[in-house]
Amino acid sequence: MNILAIGSHPDDLEINCFGTLAKCVQRGDTVTVATVTNGCMGHMVIPPEELGPIRKGEAAEAARLIGAEYCCLDVDDLMVNRYDEAVLRQCVDLIRRTRPELVITHYFDDYARDHVETSHLVFTALLRASIPHYRTEHPYLSHGIGLYYMTPSTLNGFECTHFVDITEQMASKLAALSAHHSQIDWLRDFNGVDVLSTTRALGELYGKQSQTRYAEGFQVCKHKLKMVPRHLLP
Repeated sequence: MNILAIGSHPDDLEINCFGTLAKCVQRGDTVTVATVTNGCMGHMVIPPEELGPIRKGEAAEAARLIGAEYCCLDVDDLMVNRYDEAVLRQCVDLIRRTRPELVITHYFDDYARDHVETSHLVFTALLRASIPHYRTEHPYLSHGIGLYYMTPSTLNGFECTHFVDITEQMASKLAALSAHHSQIDWLRDFNGVDVLSTTRALGELYGKQSQTRYAEGFQVCKHKLKMVPRHLLP
């Protein structure tokens, strides 16, 4: 099965669904991870023109560690806009190129505007990817695609419909997240946040809810156009 995960910033997917993606690779799926932004604003000291390439490199390494492909739509942080036709077309073509049966992205109610805009961007792109006369480099898709939302950082009103046991994948997930040195270091030094510890704690929280040690939680998109008649998560 082909799987596409689209996050807003480098490290969003690593925090919220990389255990699941690692498990998908292990069961034989082809996994592509993409970020809409280049992460250029995610530091207190390193300027955007330097940070963007650093963060894309970190994301590529994180994807490599779990056996996935990485790509970036290269929008600057804080500038994600669901109505940007050029970026929307890029997103449609990414979906058509990777031909996924399962797509994972942000929940549409989150604390960061980039996350919210990414969620809506992906939903619209999935619809357009199936329209033959909407032209991009790759041909349109005729098969159904299941859409799942990963947990938002604030857990604000989010109700999981599915859990994935990632107990055996937690070490791989944290190793991939650790590739994001620029984020882990500045969040610790400037905000006092230990990203690895909070990510492990979130895994424990969902593990308790699903009666396992570590888990990741998802909500299936309930819009009838995105429902598929089978379970897609591992």
